[in-house]
Amino acid sequence: MSINFSLLFYLKKPKNYQTGPVPIYLRVTVAGKRAELTTSRSVEPERWISSAGRAIGTKAAALVGDGFAPGTLERYTTSLKHTQEFMKWKYGVEDMEISEINHAFVSDYEFYLRSVRKCSNNTAVKYIKNFGKIIRICLANGWISSDPFANYKSKVKTVERVFLSEDELQRLAEKEFPTERLAQVRDIFLFSCFTGLAYVDVQKLRHTDIQKGIDGEQWIFKQRQKTDTPSRIPLLPTALSIINKYRLHPQCLHEGRVLPVPSNQKMNAYLKEIAALCGI
Repeated sequence: MSINFSLLFYLKKPKNYQTGPVPIYLRVTVAGKRAELTTSRSVEPERWISSAGRAIGTKAAALVGDGFAPGTLERYTTSLKHTQEFMKWKYGVEDMEISEINHAFVSDYEFYLRSVRKCSNNTAVKYIKNFGKIIRICLANGWISSDPFANYKSKVKTVERVFLSEDELQRLAEKEFPTERLAQVRDIFLFSCFTGLAYVDVQKLRHTDIQKGIDGEQWIFKQRQKTDTPSRIPLLPTALSIINKYRLHPQCLHEGRVLPVPSNQKMNAYLKEIAALCGI
């Protein structure tokens, strides 16, 4: 014998309600009979999602800057977007119960990323791994009892890194560009080449990170963003000249940074344009 049972959280506005938090009630339905009770909680109506029977959280990204980089939040936000779009594509829904996630869901999600989203192997694997981390949190909290990733395997393909030759670097440094933006991105890229700093480390570099070293010359003393390890980098003449070139740049003065670094997306787009102009 089976008995129908359901729970529904909803907002119940009091009489003569105008503004402010609204009490949250729980409706329990068993075999067609209903009972309602208060949860002793309330929420602003604009923060309530009726279709999901829950409120919007207030602590999203609270750990950014405290153990988590902004890029990490952005990566998981993009992963969530892909997951939601996959559910619409495959199941015609915007949300699903976590208990419904199984091995077929994971396999179909990978197929979607590769075929519909046209993701490369490593990009697809990255999004699947992000989804897997969420699943492990669900397992740890007992929200699901079986692992959808059991017997699932994905492999990152090794990508051969192509380095610029000394001749190509020289060609890049001597090239006259038609616009200031291209020359600026070229200078920032050369600075990365002559310091070994990643994009995010160059973007966040401040003049306080530059100090006199034991040899009396200028050095960069900085914690690396990705590895959180200290770096001690001597400033070669080319890198030092680039710093001095942009010392009075409006963006540097306004933001207190060493170089006027654009967004990563713009940086990559301009670098492709620069490479084409230089025949690289």
